[in-house]
Amino acid sequence: MRLKLVSPEDTLIGHIGVPDEWGAYFERSGTARAAIPSKFRGPYQGLAVAFVPVADIHTVTLALAGWSQYQDAVYLVEGTVEELEALPDCAFAPSRAYLRSQINAIG
Repeated sequence: MRLKLVSPEDTLIGHIGVPDEWGAYFERSGTARAAIPSKFRGPYQGLAVAFVPVADIHTVTLALAGWSQYQDAVYLVEGTVEELEALPDCAFAPSRAYLRSQINAIG
């Protein structure tokens, strides 16, 4: 499923590809959320010397941008483009205007 990624100001950031199954979530609630788990081991306060796996879960949340001038537009409510790209079957292709803004921000 290919969608347009926009900013809250309705600027086209680029196009994203997400799994087709996410369409059902957009239809049902207007949002789709995916978890990005990263496990680490550390001491658990309740046990004296035991180590247990703990998951630090970040999420990426996309919401339909019904207010946008673009059809099939979504915006990132939670997470980053980089985290979205790290998810299986997800991709991001930036717009030229977005690339120019990133280059101008550097120099």
